[in-house]
Amino acid sequence: LLMKFIAPLLALTAFASSAKAAVIYYDTRTYYSNTIDVGSLYVNLFNIAKFDIPQATLTGITVKVIQSALTGSITVTNTGGVAAAIEGFDSAFTARQFTSGLGYAQTTVNLSDVVTTPAWDSVTLQPSVGQTFNIASGQNFAVADQNIASSFWSAYTGSGNVTFSARDVQSITVTGDTFGQVSNVKATTQFAIVYSFSIPEPSSALLGGMAILALLRRRR
Repeated sequence: LLMKFIAPLLALTAFASSAKAAVIYYDTRTYYSNTIDVGSLYVNLFNIAKFDIPQATLTGITVKVIQSALTGSITVTNTGGVAAAIEGFDSAFTARQFTSGLGYAQTTVNLSDVVTTPAWDSVTLQPSVGQTFNIASGQNFAVADQNIASSFWSAYTGSGNVTFSARDVQSITVTGDTFGQVSNVKATTQFAIVYSFSIPEPSSALLGGMAILALLRRRR
């Protein structure tokens, strides 16, 4: 008899509590990879933990590629038969997914007219003559963000990691002749994944569960 009165009361209390208290909490959690200096070859060492909160529901995933300082040097040699000058000195940073099924499209961020010491646009190279250019400090790439479609979220959940790749390639353009280059330039890089999620407010979820159990018991 007592249960006949308690069951409806619990159910009403659960619904009332949802009106006065937030049933769902919304939050974000960011996981970072290690920081690596990448050169002209792809590096597949950017491991980031998957989202593993069983009681939570994902509402969004964003992959962030964080590029910082460009450092090092490049040696450029005139391989032609006449004196020639460099027209442009650029760096292209490329990030891509390594773990399959992530839905992350390859992204390239360009840094045009890289500043060097000596300045590349002030040097004329004679045939068979090389010049080493040091990358000036303080040159940074922008952060590249990519939102992941919900159809790929399953690849980001559970135990383990997802892995991304990156490289940084320098290019020169010339007038009058051809050049060869040997690059020792590195781009300091880090990846991150921002997981947005919702999670039930514990007391409301517990109260609602008690109400459901009581109603089921009453029906028996």
